Amino acid sequence: MAFTNPCGGLRWDMQDDGLIAVEGEGTPAFDPGSLRFKQMEQTWANWAGLILDAASANGIPPAWILAIMCQETGLWSDDPAEQAAKVSYDGGVGLMQITHPSLGSPKDMLDPEANIAAGTGLLAKLSRTRNGQLPEIAANYNAGGVRCGASGNPWGMVMTGDYVGNVIRWNNAAVMYLDMSPRGGGKLLAGIALGAAGLYAAAVIAGFAMMPRWLRR
Repeated sequence: MAFTNPCGGLRWDMQDDGLIAVEGEGTPAFDPGSLRFKQMEQTWANWAGLILDAASANGIPPAWILAIMCQETGLWSDDPAEQAAKVSYDGGVGLMQITHPSLGSPKDMLDPEANIAAGTGLLAKLSRTRNGQLPEIAANYNAGGVRCGASGNPWGMVMTGDYVGNVIRWNNAAVMYLDMSPRGGGKLLAGIALGAAGLYAAAVIAGFAMMPRWLRR
């Protein structure tokens, strides 16, 4: 295996089957039946059609999109409307917690389809600059760049907590246990959730407009 890590920390290998091996750990993944796995299953059920569409349009694996989305808003996956309308105190908006205004306005990012398209477009752009290495892409997505240094995690990259490790586990669990092939049911489920999200997001948009500007940057 060709293990790598530009920061010299815990190393990984991107495998041809979509799994990510971690040196000394095999292919870590969240266990079926665990809360994290259930959050992933529900997130996939909520947004499968939109994820597949965005993956196809941008030429990246749907498991990458799902992994980032689960890390960003999987905690709220049991309520699709709340998951889609999540606004964090650091300015992250929607399913993939879009923060940069160049990717879309906060109001637009409360639309699940627009949010997933924007987040996936960013992942595709980062993939080109980081040679398709999902751990680096994830660190960049979280911290706005791959920076090396003491950061309290085994990867040696500056980011929030074990962001990279969790994304690897989400990705591997999706590849191992989910049927991510295109199918009509995904679009139907996403459409139902989209309608619910629209009702919830209307109230959130009004509240978002009243937030202090420093919370909306």
